[in-house]
Amino acid sequence: MAKASKKHKDEDGIFGELTALNPFGTSSFGTDDTYKNNVWIDTGSWILNAAMSGSIKKGIPGKKITALVGESGSGKTFLVLNAVMMAQRMGYTPIYYDTEGAIDPDSCRTFGIDLENFHYQPVSDVDLLKSMYAVFIKNLKELKVANKPITKKYMLILDSVGMLASAKEIEDARTQNSAADMTRAKSLRSFFRIITSDLNSLEIPMIFTNHVGVNIGGYGDPVVQGGGGGVLFSPSVTLFLSKAKLKDDKDDDKKQTGVVVTAKTGKNRFAQPKVIKFPIFFNRPFNKYAGVQDYFSWEGVGIAKGNIITKGEYNKLKGPAKEKVKPFTPTGSEDVMYFSPKDTAQKFIVEHLGEAVSTRELWTSRVFDPLEDRFDVLIRKDFEFGSQEIEDEINGILDDEEDLLLD
Repeated sequence: MAKASKKHKDEDGIFGELTALNPFGTSSFGTDDTYKNNVWIDTGSWILNAAMSGSIKKGIPGKKITALVGESGSGKTFLVLNAVMMAQRMGYTPIYYDTEGAIDPDSCRTFGIDLENFHYQPVSDVDLLKSMYAVFIKNLKELKVANKPITKKYMLILDSVGMLASAKEIEDARTQNSAADMTRAKSLRSFFRIITSDLNSLEIPMIFTNHVGVNIGGYGDPVVQGGGGGVLFSPSVTLFLSKAKLKDDKDDDKKQTGVVVTAKTGKNRFAQPKVIKFPIFFNRPFNKYAGVQDYFSWEGVGIAKGNIITKGEYNKLKGPAKEKVKPFTPTGSEDVMYFSPKDTAQKFIVEHLGEAVSTRELWTSRVFDPLEDRFDVLIRKDFEFGSQEIEDEINGILDDEEDLLLD
């Protein structure tokens, strides 16, 4: 009797085998929320959120890698701890890999971090770090393959890449070998190759910090980060941070009270590259609104320098002087007020409050929270990809080329 031919797998069987090999594969890529970056972690700063995501209402991409790169004292760890606190409020469990003893329990508590929902991992060896990440990811993947629920949302922090040593570097120190170490960059590239895709598929955000160096005699930017190609290609967002001293002009000794951080986009898949500035004070909480002052205008958000004048004063004005004055009605009131703009005025007029406020009174939730949507509309025009201004510019270029062809 003839031997029965082997039954071929149907298409469902083929893809079933692929799923067994790769639990992150999907045939519903367009509708699967796993691969949509629809989760954002607030940085605690409107302008920093915009620089990372294009909107003051978003922030750090919740399924990607973010890099904060800068000189010592430029706010890297400060911003990371602030992000950890904000992520915990969203239900994340942070795992903090510390290579330079950057944090302690007291500093974490100062930021409002819940240490009962926080894993601390001191590490200095890049190969050990790679193994720790690989084991963590492998175990989560096995849960997914077994259709077991992953009950927690994790966030990974690496602070910082710049202090990681290779196994050769550690061995050379033990044996007093002074030969140059060429393995560290390779180990870091391998580390990022191993983790990047799986972190995305597991919907785990990661933030790493890194130091900067000077690109002597090279092409491109004069300031670069060390660590090879992995630190360049893996992040979806890379910000380069620099600092300037913030001093108290009222103090005769001009004591330093903080730093003004300048953040320059090195890479961003979610927003246009912009340069932003915001203050970090040593003795005050992080102010989420500082940095948006370039968007102040009466027409845009209803904040501008000037004075409030009476109806009688307004009626006495004539010609251009009267035309400059803006009648307005504060929120919740029926009384008309009169705003007279003046660039040298000491106070800001806030339209929705109907008040003149000092600089110290300005940067508060009372002033800014009701204006969040108005600020977001303005800022998104500058930061989002595909803004109307870009479309108009492209259309203008195409029209000019069409005119040249017709000529």
